[in-house]
Amino acid sequence: MSSVFASTAISKDLTSNYESLQKSILNKNFDVSKMTVAERKYYDSVVQAALIKSGGKSFNTTENIKIVEDILADKDNQNEPERTISGYVTTSGYSMATSGSSIHHIISVGTAGAIFNAVIWVVLSFYGGGSVEASIRTLIAKYGYNEARSIIEQQVVSKIVNTLIRWGMEKSLVLSLTYNITTTIIQAAIDPGDAIANYIDSRDAAPNNGWIDVAY
Repeated sequence: MSSVFASTAISKDLTSNYESLQKSILNKNFDVSKMTVAERKYYDSVVQAALIKSGGKSFNTTENIKIVEDILADKDNQNEPERTISGYVTTSGYSMATSGSSIHHIISVGTAGAIFNAVIWVVLSFYGGGSVEASIRTLIAKYGYNEARSIIEQQVVSKIVNTLIRWGMEKSLVLSLTYNITTTIIQAAIDPGDAIANYIDSRDAAPNNGWIDVAY
């Protein structure tokens, strides 16, 4: 067997193996508790690569890995709005004069944007890889625009929406943002996470202050 032929055969075997792992992980809805050792190892490597791509090597922390994996698996990653996320101290307690409630910072827009980008990149890497823009083009070419949009909404947006609700944002408000968040991912392919985080900040309990906030 020539070295070129052998290299090609190995490359095809690796590609086939990755595709098998990706399909199985998708079928398990990114739930790490259901993954095999090989699946978890591959999945962790994809998540960590996405975090580094999104926020640099220093952003690839245990806390951020857990947040991304919990969002993807649709798991509760915080029980109380005051909880610190990813090492960033949340602040709280300034009053809303009109309602008697207090505003509570959950996560900064910059951090949220990087986390959302990592989530988006992980999911889309399982549907074609490359940049977000390239992956979206692959999705549309393979499934058509409407089905591609549905995949993004189900595999990415619904998980972000559910996480925002668990973080304490008003459910009706967050659900009303679903359509525009999906559109943002498709249209803001270079930095969709930041666009989403800023969009949410413009409509949360304390608009346009650089934080995703809740009131209670």
